[in-house]
Amino acid sequence: LVDSQNEMKRIQNEALQVHQKLDDQIAQLKREKEDSTDKIQRLLARKEELKDVVADLEGKLDELKSQNDAISSRWQDRTSLLDKLEKQVEQMRRGWEEEQQLLITERDDAKNRAVSLQAQMERMDAAFRKQMAATIEANDRAISAARLDAEMIRSSCESRVAEVEAEMRVVLVETEEARQAMESRLRKLSSVLCDPLSAEPSLPAERSTHHSHHHSHTCPHGTEWSATPPSPSLPPHSASIGLTASTRLGSSRLNSPPPLGHTCARMVHPLNSCERDMGSGCDAGIHRSPH
Repeated sequence: LVDSQNEMKRIQNEALQVHQKLDDQIAQLKREKEDSTDKIQRLLARKEELKDVVADLEGKLDELKSQNDAISSRWQDRTSLLDKLEKQVEQMRRGWEEEQQLLITERDDAKNRAVSLQAQMERMDAAFRKQMAATIEANDRAISAARLDAEMIRSSCESRVAEVEAEMRVVLVETEEARQAMESRLRKLSSVLCDPLSAEPSLPAERSTHHSHHHSHTCPHGTEWSATPPSPSLPPHSASIGLTASTRLGSSRLNSPPPLGHTCARMVHPLNSCERDMGSGCDAGIHRSPH
């Protein structure tokens, strides 16, 4: 009995477990059914949406077909145009190739002519350089000869100038000697002419004072004449000879007026003919002597 009770309990427990499992399965199936129902509803709604989309796509497809037909007709026109253009391009390419071949031929001919002209120019340049070198050499020789000639002419001119300078120095020396001799002769003549006058009576004091007031410049040879001691009395013909020589030497200065800055005192108030001659000789001596 106890075993049967235990067995009954065990069976009841198992039945409860099975019942519980079946309830769980039923609940799960209900949930799955609800989920399936929701999915079916969504799928139906999606189906309706897709039907609308298909209808729209069919309309668009019809439009695209019409557009495709229009585009096909256009492409046919474009294809015919492209065929024409390809033919024209082919013709132009053939013409361009022919022109290019012609230009290549002309270029080769021009290159050959340029090479020949370059060789000719090189030959002409070599000949010109040779001719120019010869010309430069000839010019250098001519310049050297001209320089030698110029140097010879310059040396001859310098020697001639030196000779002329030497001759001029000799002439100047001779002229100076003649001038000094003439001055010495004039001094001698002046001393000879002034010696007889030293013995004559002196002028009155009043006349001398008046003379000194009116003329501040005196003859530089006056002191020389007055300082000369009186010589012995000369014969009359010696005085006349001296007067004649003095007059002859001073004749070139008597006709012209004496300079303003220097005037002999004896020429302003001459006392006699002898003093006049002495004044002219003094003036002539002043203008002739550089000192």
